[in-house]
Amino acid sequence: MVTRERAPSDRIDDLEIAFDDERLVADAGLILPATLCDRLGATRLIDGLVERPGDPAIGAGAGAKALSVVFSMLAGADCIDDVDRLRAGATQAVIGLRPRASSTLGNWLRRLGFGQVRQLDAAPESCLPEPGARAPGPSAW
Repeated sequence: MVTRERAPSDRIDDLEIAFDDERLVADAGLILPATLCDRLGATRLIDGLVERPGDPAIGAGAGAKALSVVFSMLAGADCIDDVDRLRAGATQAVIGLRPRASSTLGNWLRRLGFGQVRQLDAAPESCLPEPGARAPGPSAW
């Protein structure tokens, strides 16, 4: 069981994980990549990167759409219909976003052009902080 101490719009840090069945651990491994994406601001970053002039539907909610695909792949999806697995139970609270429906994602993926694929390709590198900002250097000791 996944519960929140505050409203669902709060950060992923507010999650409290409690196992009420010793045999049930559905998609629990998503908490680590979801936390990383949350801390790096991946949703907002992708929203700012992906655009297609003349087709605002491509850029609208691109971060949530892309991360819905990524999280479903991490959970073992092998087709677009498997994205709906994220929409069951409390997985939405674990990944920190409302997963998009498989039909929405299928339409979005088919409408992406070469330029938008390159924009998505740039997202992981753009998420990383500058090398000097990753860890305190000797001057901080």
